[in-house]
Amino acid sequence: MSFYTYFQEAQAGDVFRNKDFFEITDKLSIINHYKDIFNAPHQHVQIEKARQALILAYRNSPFLLPGSPLCQHFNADCFYYAQLALNCPLNCSYCYLQGLYKTGHCVLFVNYKDFITEVKTLAESKRDKKIYIPLTHETDLLAFKEGRKLLQSIIPELAAFTEIQFEIRTKSAVPDFFKTVPVSTNIIYAFSLAPDEIISSYEYKTPSLDSRLNAVKTCIDAGHTVRVCFDPIFIVPEMDLLYEQFFIKVFSALPPHRVHDISYGFFRMPQKLFRYCANLHEHLYIYHAPYSREGTDITYPAELKARVLHDHKIILERFIAPEKIFVLD
Repeated sequence: MSFYTYFQEAQAGDVFRNKDFFEITDKLSIINHYKDIFNAPHQHVQIEKARQALILAYRNSPFLLPGSPLCQHFNADCFYYAQLALNCPLNCSYCYLQGLYKTGHCVLFVNYKDFITEVKTLAESKRDKKIYIPLTHETDLLAFKEGRKLLQSIIPELAAFTEIQFEIRTKSAVPDFFKTVPVSTNIIYAFSLAPDEIISSYEYKTPSLDSRLNAVKTCIDAGHTVRVCFDPIFIVPEMDLLYEQFFIKVFSALPPHRVHDISYGFFRMPQKLFRYCANLHEHLYIYHAPYSREGTDITYPAELKARVLHDHKIILERFIAPEKIFVLD
């Protein structure tokens, strides 16, 4: 995908160098600070999604932030997420980012060398710890060419930190990318997959399931480590049979023995963000389902999740060993 317009902070470096590096052919308008656009008052997410801007900015430390208990950590001792960008260019109607940032625009931080330095400091301070760092926690860097350029620059350097597991999660389908970056055992490409019925209803501006599966196969064939993500899982009246057919389709297309592991989790969202997103999409069933509260979060009732998980694990364990299926409770 491409952006409608581009901005750059004055402090984010040489305009011509950035245009060349990120292969931006459009005009870069100079602004004082990314928040002048990104956090401007009276914004509307959906209107801005139709004319998204990308803002190149300079980030002050920290790049690494503590991970949320609402997210998987894959048995790591330490869980941080990288903030290389703010907001996602895709437009999934169930995404918490709509309520977190309340804008359709995206920010990409150009001083990635400072991020590498921060990773090095973390690695030295936690030498005996298993560390997990998702690089795309609040975005999909593979979804836009500027994000892919950033990844191509940092992946060779991150490969040196063998004690850290880096995850690049995506809903995108850009198979050629995986032929351009070196293979490293500490970098996992995590593909978020969903039935086409979910994609067409809730995951606007994202590729079809077949396109994603083709990207996964290309990634595997290139020798990279692959994680398959079934997250979020939705419980709606007609979905029981749909998910069964979906799981079978996925592992008919992919070689199960080449899948590193599975991430599985039900739809959940902090209550405050849920209310905001529900106002944006009040016509969608997913914001009127029979949810319950777990602390300050909205999700499905525990008994309902247990029943659906039981049924889904019976199917998944036909293809993947139980110890490789990570479920977020």
